[in-house]
Amino acid sequence: MNTANLKRQHNDIKIIINEILKEMNGNIDENSMNISKNISKLAGVLKIHLNSEDRFLYPNLLNHADERVRNKAKHYIEEMGSVSNKFLEFHRKYNVSSKIKKSKNLFKNECRETLKVVVNRINEEDSDLYLLIN
Repeated sequence: MNTANLKRQHNDIKIIINEILKEMNGNIDENSMNISKNISKLAGVLKIHLNSEDRFLYPNLLNHADERVRNKAKHYIEEMGSVSNKFLEFHRKYNVSSKIKKSKNLFKNECRETLKVVVNRINEEDSDLYLLIN
């Protein structure tokens, strides 16, 4: 199975995350508009990525001849719900500049935590799942 497009999407996601973190570590009041735009951009890219996985990757893996691959796919599908929900909650909470400015310290903590969960998931897929099926 070719995972090149999914890996490219992972790279795009990491670029947006790094931009959010860079801006967050600067002046939040000045950067809040760009941060909120990038959070929304990330939400869009993640939605496309998850849709690709749901439509193409996971259905194929659930029917794979190797039981290890099927079990790994089930594990990732079950885990994805919590990752996706965590990010969606974060996105709703900080989708505009004023919400970020209003709760700067809380935003910083939740941003680091949420983006770490997303990056960890991407890294797991790249270093575990994708290697198993390529």
